[in-house]
Amino acid sequence: MGTGTEDEEDWRPIWPTAEGSDDPAEGWRTPWPPMANTALRAVSEIIEQLALNDRHPNTPFLAGTAAFWLIAIHEGRRDRNPRYDKSRLANPDGRVLDGLTLARNAVAHGQVIVSRSEGLKWPLQFPMDFGPWVWAPSREWPWRPRPSRFLERQQESYAEHFAGKLVAGPLKQALVWLGRGHESTSSRKV
Repeated sequence: MGTGTEDEEDWRPIWPTAEGSDDPAEGWRTPWPPMANTALRAVSEIIEQLALNDRHPNTPFLAGTAAFWLIAIHEGRRDRNPRYDKSRLANPDGRVLDGLTLARNAVAHGQVIVSRSEGLKWPLQFPMDFGPWVWAPSREWPWRPRPSRFLERQQESYAEHFAGKLVAGPLKQALVWLGRGHESTSSRKV
């Protein structure tokens, strides 16, 4: 997949199709994959850890892990439902996924996407801040994303929903959106 070959036209899901149809015009091409439920539960636990301790020592790793799984689920839903993006973009919780995509891409290119003031620096500046982890402004990343038709929307979403905010909040928004869509295709709750 993703190679642009004719094989993509013939792609069929490897798990059974929902309601006997793999026609994307009928909605979901496949039922909610069981791995998505597991990933949503795991990400929910990560977000809970980050919400309970905004100075968690593993925040950079946890934020990147959550971003990867949330975007993997998001992309899977988008690929299976042609109406997904229209619905997502109409919802504030859904729009956060554009900024999270930018953050995930930054992590994939080796960027640390969260920051905080740590330790003493010379010259000392007051007030000193040993504050919580927050999403770093994208202008602080050495990596620059490749131009695309989605980049401006991703950058706007990141600036609005992420930059300077505590790490758990935007992740929870994304989780809420993805969990909401899951309810319509499965009887299991997150």
